[in-house]
Amino acid sequence: MPNIADIIEVAEELEDKAVVPASKRCVAVRNRNASCRKCIDACPADAISVHNNVLSVDHKACVACGACTVVCPTEALIPVRPADEALEQAVPTCLAM
Repeated sequence: MPNIADIIEVAEELEDKAVVPASKRCVAVRNRNASCRKCIDACPADAISVHNNVLSVDHKACVACGACTVVCPTEALIPVRPADEALEQAVPTCLAM
């Protein structure tokens, strides 16, 4: 069972990140022959990578646009900032442009 120090540590770690990778969900991680690179292609900041069966996000390069989280078919990238609700509200505005 996690203690309060563990919970605080996780919360502080997530505070600086817009997207958290869940590598076990990633098709390209689970199958090295998979051609899925939707998140990599969608990222305008080139902050997403898959190397040696590890899905990673360069949090310093990430612009927190949420594009990678929206296109991932397995939800291997979990949005922390902006939240799904904020993205959902922004979509009609973006489409109107």
